[in-house]
Amino acid sequence: MRSSTVNQEYDSGGARGEKNSRSKTAKRLFEIIENVVSAYLTALIIAGLSISMCIEVVQRWIFNRSFVGLPEVLEIIAVVITFTALSTVQRSDAHVAMRTILDKLMQGRAGPIICFINALGVFALFIFISFVLSVFTYQAYKVGHTTTNIFMPIWPGFFIATMGSILMIIRVGIQMKGALMLMKKKAETGYHDKDKDVLAMA
Repeated sequence: MRSSTVNQEYDSGGARGEKNSRSKTAKRLFEIIENVVSAYLTALIIAGLSISMCIEVVQRWIFNRSFVGLPEVLEIIAVVITFTALSTVQRSDAHVAMRTILDKLMQGRAGPIICFINALGVFALFIFISFVLSVFTYQAYKVGHTTTNIFMPIWPGFFIATMGSILMIIRVGIQMKGALMLMKKKAETGYHDKDKDVLAMA
C-alpha cells in the first residue's frame, strides 16, 4: 500500500550525518515492530476471528447451540483489532474519510500547517485514549476481571490494544515531524498544488 507523502518527506529530509543515520535506524526499527503488531498480528487475529465466527454460525445452525463464552471473546478481539490496525491504516492513509473540504484548504501555503494541526489533534486524542486503556488494563489485571462464562482474563486483550494505540501515537508523531519539515521546505521553495496529495494525514 502507498505510504503517505509526509513520511516520504520525513525520510528524505532532516539532519545529515550521524544524527540522520540514528533517526533512520530508529524509524526502521519502529516500522519492523509496527509491521509485526499492526499488520501481521492483526491479520492473524482477523483470520482467527473470521474462522471462529464461521464455526459459531455453523454450530448454531446445525446443533442449535453456541460455544460457551465465544461471543464474549469475539467482542474483546474486535476491540483489539480496532487498535492494533490503526498504525498501519494511518501510515497507508487508508481511512474512510470525507476529504473534500480538507483538500480545498490544503491548496496553498497553509496546507502543511493544516496537516500539522490535524495530526496534532489526532496525537492528543490518542494520548488520552492510551491513558484510558492503560488504566483500564491495570484495573482489570489488579482485580482479576474475567469473562463471564469461561473466566478468561481480559487484561491481555486490552494490553495489546494499548500497545496498538501507542504505535499510533508514534506514527502520528513521525507524520507531525514530516509536516514540520515540509512547512520549512515550502517556506523556502514555495508550495505546489501537487503536494496536497502527500499531506494526507487522518
